[in-house]
Amino acid sequence: DEREERQAAARVLKGGYHPSLVFVAPDVDASRRREAIRRVCGMNLASDSDYWLLENLWKAMRETSPPVPLVIANRDYKPHASAGFMQVPWNFTVLGLCDLLEEHLEDVREGLVARRRAMAER
Repeated sequence: DEREERQAAARVLKGGYHPSLVFVAPDVDASRRREAIRRVCGMNLASDSDYWLLENLWKAMRETSPPVPLVIANRDYKPHASAGFMQVPWNFTVLGLCDLLEEHLEDVREGLVARRRAMAER
C-alpha cells in the first residue's frame, strides 16, 4: 500500500503536478481515491491532446506563486476562494477542471494569498 502511494506520487510528479498539492477528503473511499489518482496522473485519458491539456492545467495551478492546492472530494467542482483551494469530484474530467480553473483560478489564488497574509499577521 505504501509502495503503491509512492508510485502514484511519482506519476503525479511526472504529469506536472506536485503530489504535496493534492489532497483527498477523508470521506472518499479507497476505490474512488485510486481512480482519482489515476485521473490526476492522466491515466484515464485516451488522446494526447487531453493529456497535454491536463499537464497545462497543472502548470497553471502551480507555476504562479502561490501554487493552488487541489482537494478531491466525493462530488462537486467548487472553488474555495477564502480557504485557497480547488475542489473536484473523484471522477473529475479534464474539461470540468478546465472550466473550474478558467472561471476561478485567480480568485482562489488571491484568497490563498490573503489567507497566508492574515495568518502571518497573527
